[in-house]
Amino acid sequence: MKTRYLPGYAKCFCCGQENHFGLRQRFYHEDGYIKCQFTPEQRFEGYHGNVHGGVFCALLDEIMGWAPTYHFKQMCVTGKLEFKFLRPAPLNQQYICQARMTSGNRRLWEVHGQVLDESGKIYVEGKGLYIPSTDEDTKKVESYLTYYPDGERPFD
Repeated sequence: MKTRYLPGYAKCFCCGQENHFGLRQRFYHEDGYIKCQFTPEQRFEGYHGNVHGGVFCALLDEIMGWAPTYHFKQMCVTGKLEFKFLRPAPLNQQYICQARMTSGNRRLWEVHGQVLDESGKIYVEGKGLYIPSTDEDTKKVESYLTYYPDGERPFD
């Protein structure tokens, strides 16, 4: 089965394909998770040979925000983030970043995220609380997104 990517905002630090200083990731939905695969280069180095933790924080915030957006077909904003770093993450290694909804009601959505390697070893865990955007704000944000020809249309 071919991966169908979620839309992105061209200038976004995490998913912007036109942001040459950013992460330039493409997110997709698989098995109840929003995911991406990320191989950090030296420009994302924190201390010698390892990824700066803030890079994974930004990436997890982005995919954790997409999890309820995909589930409820409504944009959201970050309310609270919490991260736990379990081990140093070496550069130039592929990581899988994934997030899924854990609970939600009309006013608050809770999400869990992880950064792991291909063997399943977890490097970072995160959880976040997200606040639903209004229908008007959702439509406004959606109008800025770039959709891939064979990609997902999460708001349909």
